[in-house]
Amino acid sequence: MLAEAAPEFGQRVVRELKDIREKYQASAKLMAQYVPLKRWGEPDEIAKAMLYLASEDAAYVTGQTIVVDGGALLPQNGSFMVR
Repeated sequence: MLAEAAPEFGQRVVRELKDIREKYQASAKLMAQYVPLKRWGEPDEIAKAMLYLASEDAAYVTGQTIVVDGGALLPQNGSFMVR
């Protein structure tokens, strides 16, 4: 059942992330300079990680957190610190 819902859920997430990106485009551009990859992730990049976890391919994956943030939260990044 979950596998059947995954594509529809993924498409919904992609649409919502695109809407958010357009609404906050100026702020997002400024913040992207602090992401090690120097860009925001595309909605489908984030949705693919979620779809993986919902798929049979992740049947043996338990108790994991997959951070899809282009390295923004890496401790060595330091962008989370107030300068």
